[in-house]
Amino acid sequence: MIISALAAIGYKKIQIIFIVLGLLLGIIGIFISLITDIWGLIPSKGGVGLFLGTFNPVHKSHIAILKQFINERQLDKVYIHPTVIPKMHQYLLDKGMIEIVKEEAGKRYYEKSASADPLVNFFPTGKVFYEAENRVYMLKTAIEEAGLAKKVEILFEPQLYQDDGFYAIIKTIRQKHPHMRLHGLLGTDEGGMLLHDIYDETGVKPYVVLRRDNISGTAIRKGAQGMTMPKVTEVLNFLTNFKEGHSGILLGKKVNIINNRLEVVDD
Repeated sequence: MIISALAAIGYKKIQIIFIVLGLLLGIIGIFISLITDIWGLIPSKGGVGLFLGTFNPVHKSHIAILKQFINERQLDKVYIHPTVIPKMHQYLLDKGMIEIVKEEAGKRYYEKSASADPLVNFFPTGKVFYEAENRVYMLKTAIEEAGLAKKVEILFEPQLYQDDGFYAIIKTIRQKHPHMRLHGLLGTDEGGMLLHDIYDETGVKPYVVLRRDNISGTAIRKGAQGMTMPKVTEVLNFLTNFKEGHSGILLGKKVNIINNRLEVVDD
């Protein structure tokens, strides 16, 4: 910070040092990223898997690559943890640069505020999100329906996530399994690249999947059919058709919709 400040006010020698340091750090970053990519390609079996993401909502492709992940890495267990409120969204909400404009059908809708820069894309992962509790409910439903409940555990630690995002979640999982290798599943989209950086920094062995299907969370949120597990589809339809404060039977249990979230009464 001191070097940056001195360079900004015009000290030429400091500016040269600043440029050289920037180049060195960039080269080091590229080298570390290359090493972790190669490390991720080296066959490695056994340990604990991490599957982190928005799951907005969970769909068939998530389940397919999860099964592939478990089988190819021969994992003892996989932990899934969804984002609560994406860290960037929380920051922008706190700064008043985006706002929640609507909450209905189990989802929240974001838009830029009047004070936001109109040229900046604040929503690289979309501006419509199912509430975190609803995404957790659908994840648990999908895992049970896929027959993976003995191998996969859904975590939901909103306070830990709020404190330090996925870094805190990884730390908690590592404390549960201190002597086991951690493998991290990720895609090649923007969210996957962000996760790649987190895995690099925390020593998690990456498992990169290049998806070639046309399944899309965005398409599902817009009403596309056939992309989710049948029981998840039931949940999505329930959220679409029932209003705030209403009750109904979902997957054989009585549920309420309170504060735009599913609340199981008979659990």
